[in-house]
Amino acid sequence: MMKKVFLLLVACYSLGIMAQKNIYICLHGNYHAVSLDDQENIAPSVASHSLHVGLNLRYDIEDIDSIVFIRPSHLQGFRVGWEQLVPQQEFQYCLPPLNSKTALYEIKKTDNSIIPGFDVNLLINFNDPESLQKFASQYAKRTKNWKLTMRTLTKGRRIPAYNHYVTSGNEGISQESDENLNVAYSDLFKDKSLEDIHKALYYWQNFTPDTEPPLTSADSAALPGLPIFGTMEHYDDFKKIRYQLELPQKGLTCVVTSITEAQDIKGYTMTLTFDENGEEYRGEAYEAYLSLQDDEDEFFHVQLDDNRLTISSFFHETDEAGNLYPAPISYDYYLQRLVMLDLEWNRPLAYDLLNQ
Repeated sequence: MMKKVFLLLVACYSLGIMAQKNIYICLHGNYHAVSLDDQENIAPSVASHSLHVGLNLRYDIEDIDSIVFIRPSHLQGFRVGWEQLVPQQEFQYCLPPLNSKTALYEIKKTDNSIIPGFDVNLLINFNDPESLQKFASQYAKRTKNWKLTMRTLTKGRRIPAYNHYVTSGNEGISQESDENLNVAYSDLFKDKSLEDIHKALYYWQNFTPDTEPPLTSADSAALPGLPIFGTMEHYDDFKKIRYQLELPQKGLTCVVTSITEAQDIKGYTMTLTFDENGEEYRGEAYEAYLSLQDDEDEFFHVQLDDNRLTISSFFHETDEAGNLYPAPISYDYYLQRLVMLDLEWNRPLAYDLLNQ
């Protein structure tokens, strides 16, 4: 492992010196062709055994056979990653082929000059109509019935919630032909910057839902600097942080408030308010309450008041004897957790289905 990491570090240094725009990642008998812009580089992470190729893809180092600058003529290849088609107007983010399907994101600047933005669509091509129908059926079923597990700021705890964020009207999915589907995410990315879109797509493609912070420096650099979908503000003389996320498709509002001590953050209070329109939402709040109850954890408390669920959690560590003790975290570490929470709670269902 260490030898491979060293060789990749040398390759990365060479790439910087040679200012290569097109590189080829050889792995598993084929290659990925990736374009790097002038601001991107290759960043290896020894701790996570991964390699970031700009904001295109993140590879497990063990999967990489070599990195070359000339297209390998003896291997089958695929164009992957971020590509600019029309300057500041049209972009594509191509995903590696998976089983019987290929997929890419199409990002186009809207014509609305008053509120500039981008239309974002996931285009999925299937090898046969049967695969398409299976995917569409699973998507529709999970939209209505599937229980999505959402990450909290506390390691190992998740909150059950129904539905997922989709574009309103047609549930976000439409069939273009016998072998092609379109999943629309324009509502999700309404008024978001191109950089926000780029980093969100990169995170969803390259980090699994169970990725646990703190991330390595290379992984951290790939994250947005602030939450994209929710809002964050400082108050009480900049000592406390309040994050709020509205999930209209879920009928759920999430508010996270930090519990501070001097310059460190001791914990947080998370308040989940479920939509009051209908008994099913109060049932969902109760189900979430039952899933989180833990009377033996002195650092974690949960309370249910009708449709409002309140969670208080304090960060802690375990000593050599197995005893728990309070362990406040830094502002930067807490912010990283908030950013990941923001991205996870808006992760599209299509990513789960594409990887099945």
